[in-house]
Formats: sequence, C-alpha cells, structure tokens
Amino acid sequence: MGVASPRVVTAGGRIVVVGGEDQFNWEDGGGWVTNSAWHTTRRPRSGAAANMKLERRGGGAGVADGRIYALGGSYCPA
Repeated sequence: MGVASPRVVTAGGRIVVVGGEDQFNWEDGGGWVTNSAWHTTRRPRSGAAANMKLERRGGGAGVADGRIYALGGSYCPA
C-alpha cells in the first residue's frame, strides 16, 4: 500500500520517508495517518527507522548535524 503526503529527506547516504497518510474513504471514517519512518539500505530491501512520537501527514523535514527533523503536519487525513 502506498503513502500520500510523506516527508522525504536524504541522510547518511540513505533516503528517509517519514509519516504520511491514506485518504481512502476518509469522508466515511476510513483512511489513516502514520507515525512510521522508513529508510533505504544498500541492499535491495528497505528498512524501518525510528518512528515519530505522533502520526503526521504533510509538513516539512530537514537534516541538521546528522539528525532528521520532521516539522508541522496534520494528525488527520485531508
């Protein structure tokens, strides 16, 4: 399943995807927002990274001093 509205940064030679949502049937109570984080590895598979404390969609992200910062975003779809 795909994720809409994630944040994406590069850090430590990896692509890192943070948060996101699925808006499928959100008007009828469906859909979800995630606090998950994923990163690429040198192998063909991707791996999990440390999750955010709160689920968020949209917003921004940046890297400073080797740390990833996820800023803003909403806790609900659409």
